[in-house]
Amino acid sequence: ALNNRGQVVGATGTCGPFNTIELNNLTPLHAVLWQNGKAIDLGNLGGDGKSFGIFATGLNDYGQVVGASDTAGDANFHGFLWQRGHITDLGTLPGDANSLALAIGNNGLVLGVSLDANFNLRAVVWRDGTPADLNTLVPVDSTLSLQTACSINDKGDIVGFAALKTNPSEFHAYLAKPVS
Repeated sequence: ALNNRGQVVGATGTCGPFNTIELNNLTPLHAVLWQNGKAIDLGNLGGDGKSFGIFATGLNDYGQVVGASDTAGDANFHGFLWQRGHITDLGTLPGDANSLALAIGNNGLVLGVSLDANFNLRAVVWRDGTPADLNTLVPVDSTLSLQTACSINDKGDIVGFAALKTNPSEFHAYLAKPVS
């Protein structure tokens, strides 16, 4: 990802088998921010990156970075927020084992996905480090179960992927607009 200040985030690592998460042949061992011609290692949440990986997926115009990192012992992975040289574990929704932060808006809202032990997905939004299931913020009569929250704009509009409640194997893109 890149922002309007010319900063870029991603990962570095070693060559390996095709990675379906990163869509390339990289084992992502380091989340990296590139700025002013220099690569900055953003750190990790205690893991070595050889399980799920350590990588950055999004940043905003204030230089706040989000991504995911293996946790200590590499049994799980959690979404993170990096800002001003400090990495913070965003955790998961209650009862879940893993999470992945995918995007951060200029308003500081972090978007992503929280997964239970069976890798069932729920779209999540973190506000000030506290996770909320995005499904609890949409009308109860919605036909969709929001699976991921992928991007947010300056108006607070969120896009992602959802499954039909009546047919969980049928996926659709969604646009969620905030209401006052």
